[in-house]
Amino acid sequence: MISRNTIFTVGLLVVAVPHFASAQALKGVKKPANLPPADYKGVQYVDNNGCIFVRAGRLGDISWVPRIDQTRKHMCSSSYAATFPKAGEAPATKTAEPTVVASLDRGKVAYKGKVVKPVAAPDTSLVKTKVASPSAAQKAKQAAADAAKAEKDAKLAAQTAAAEKLRQDAIAKKEADDAKKVAELAAAMKAAEESANADEKLKQQIAMKIAEDKEARAAARAADKKARADALARKKADAKAAKLARIAKRDADRALTAQKRAEAKQALENKKAANKAAAEKQAAAKKAASKPIEVAKAKPVDPKPVKAAKPVTDRAAKLKAAAAAKKAAAAAAKQARANELAAQKAAKAKADAAKATAFKSGYYVDLGTTLSASRADAVEARLIASGYDVETRVSGKGVKVYAGPFRTQSNARVAFYQVTTSGFKGAKVIKK
Repeated sequence: MISRNTIFTVGLLVVAVPHFASAQALKGVKKPANLPPADYKGVQYVDNNGCIFVRAGRLGDISWVPRIDQTRKHMCSSSYAATFPKAGEAPATKTAEPTVVASLDRGKVAYKGKVVKPVAAPDTSLVKTKVASPSAAQKAKQAAADAAKAEKDAKLAAQTAAAEKLRQDAIAKKEADDAKKVAELAAAMKAAEESANADEKLKQQIAMKIAEDKEARAAARAADKKARADALARKKADAKAAKLARIAKRDADRALTAQKRAEAKQALENKKAANKAAAEKQAAAKKAASKPIEVAKAKPVDPKPVKAAKPVTDRAAKLKAAAAAKKAAAAAAKQARANELAAQKAAKAKADAAKATAFKSGYYVDLGTTLSASRADAVEARLIASGYDVETRVSGKGVKVYAGPFRTQSNARVAFYQVTTSGFKGAKVIKK
């Protein structure tokens, strides 16, 4: 693409070349022997050497150039009478008809106006004249005329010299202007060349920058692709670890539930056994109280004193049986209290575990039903394969499965539609 500096430089060259050529053409031009007066309005004149010159130039810069013939020679002849002869010479007596200068040299003459063709002065060598001696008055008059003519010639010469100086100054100024224009043209051409080089260097820098940006974008895309792959791998690993943790938690919940059930069953059996033992003891005490007391037969009195036996009463037996029953009841109550404390401890541990695994904040899809352990594992695996996170909670009747969490309700709706089309008609979107 051509820059504006190059176009400006070519324009300067086109403007400066014609002026430079005209300055070269003015050099070597033959000058007139004498110049016409400043008030002369003619288009051509003949100098004192018999050479014809024509007017050329513009207003304020008038010059006289030679008139040439068809052979490109200056038209000079002793037969041409001077338009402004020297003092004492006869002026031209006849004026030729005006002709067009352009027809002399096929349009190559500088001036194309109408000119006057000079003619030779009449030959008066054969005319006899009467010579009379001038009088003193005539001589004085002639001397005054000669003095006036000399003064006029001096003024004319001064005007001619001034005009010549002005012309030379104009030529010198024009040559200086032409040289200045040539220097400016050279400087403009150099500036255009430097601008072109700068543009080329800038283009190369831009191309390098584009290539570097392209490589940087390719590297960024590769790094982003690798980061996404790593993130996906980490997500899959986290999902697998979460699934294993959920399975372990589910197994722990199941074991805790089984232990709680066994402890409750054992406490019930212990309570039944204690109640049975208390009932048996109470029946034995009642039976012993209702049995008649046998009276021993009198024996012959021994002369030695015999210690009387302590009588057995029903009240003592009842008290003993009541104490045994109370002791058994206290043992059963103690066992029941221990079982109750164990159950409370297990419930607290379960609550703590449930609190530790509380739902994260967000939207979830509740499948709306309680599943068995095997069924819950299958549904969980299918949801994870579809790219969803899964939460499970163990209840008394089985396992509840939740898909989520989702940041927005619209994302949860997508999973809701998939779950409902899979057969879970009671599914619903909830917020935790």
